[in-house]
Formats: sequence, C-alpha cells, structure tokens
Amino acid sequence: HTQDSDGRIQSRNYLPGVRKTLKESSFEPALERWFESGLQVNVKHCIKWESLPMFTPEAPSQVTWATQAYPLDCRVQQSMATFSVHDKAVETHKELCAKIGLPGGKPFTTMEKEACGSNVTHYWRWDKAV
Repeated sequence: HTQDSDGRIQSRNYLPGVRKTLKESSFEPALERWFESGLQVNVKHCIKWESLPMFTPEAPSQVTWATQAYPLDCRVQQSMATFSVHDKAVETHKELCAKIGLPGGKPFTTMEKEACGSNVTHYWRWDKAV
C-alpha cells in the first residue's frame, strides 16, 4: 500500500507496473529504470534474468493508477519475467539487498517525492511465487 504525506492510505493489491517507452527497444532498460526509481536500488549486479518479459494474454485485468489517470479507456498489455537473486549476490551486496528486505524476504519501504512536493511512502512485501 501507499501512504501520502497527509496520512491517506491507498491499498495496491497488484504487482508494480513498468512502462516501456517507444524509444526503448526492449524491456531491459525499462526494468532497470524501474528498479532504480521504484525500488530505489540498482540491483543490476544482484539479479539474474531467468526469462525475459513475455506477453501474457491470460493475465487478469488490473486497475492501476496509470489506467485510472487516463480520461479514455486504455489497454494494458501485461508481460511476465522471472528473475532470481542468488545467495552469493546477497552476500556480496549485503547493504544493497538489505534495503529491499533480502535475505529473508522482509517487508520494506521506499519514499517518493511527488511533483507537488509531498512525500509518498510505498510499503512493499515479498510473496512466494506459486
């Protein structure tokens, strides 16, 4: 969930979204940009791509802030990728991984400054993949 500077809490029970711009030829730079801005860590040296993002037409429809922000109906194409964080990478980059709750999958928070100057706190948790 998120909490803005005046204390309002909004639940986000969906996976975070990554927006790929038309200038980006693949999802890799978009994901790296999101890791740095969304998670606020550069995990490039800690993760291994198990599978590249692939379009998943059977994915459930999710309403996000981005889809609510447009006055016109918009369609979100969902893709799924798999990453792994190896124990050796966690050991080598302890401080960096601790910022995102690793090892152990602990909940963590990040702060984001909005355009109007107020702060938003994002609360994250790790869930086991099924």
